[in-house]
Amino acid sequence: MSKTGSRAALLQVCIQDLYAGRRRAAKRLGRIASHAGPALTSAIDKIARCCAKEAVSFERSDCDLNGPDNIWMTGILDDAERDTRSVEAGPLLDIALIGAVRKALAADFVSLETALVLAR
Repeated sequence: MSKTGSRAALLQVCIQDLYAGRRRAAKRLGRIASHAGPALTSAIDKIARCCAKEAVSFERSDCDLNGPDNIWMTGILDDAERDTRSVEAGPLLDIALIGAVRKALAADFVSLETALVLAR
C-alpha cells in the first residue's frame, strides 16, 4: 500500500471515506431502523434517505470514489446490528440504537471536518 503524500491526495482519501460511509449507512440503517420504536424508525429512515441522497451527489461529481470501505461506519453499524439481536426490543433497544446512530453521525462529521480543512 502506498502512502498518501500530499494535501490533495489526503483530501481525495477523505472524499472517498465520506462517500463510502454514506453508502454504507444508506444501505444498512433501514434494517437497523426496523427494530426500533415507531418514532425512532422514522428518524433513522430519514437519516438513511439523506445518506443515500448525499451519496448520489458524490457520484455526480468528477471525484474518484473508488476507495476502501469506511471502517468506522462499518464498525458502528455492525455494533448496532448486534444490538438488534442482543438487546430486548423496546426502550432499551431504542436507547442503544440512538447511541449507535449518534456515533455514526459523529464519525461522519469528523470526516467532513477533516475534508473541509484540507480543501481550504
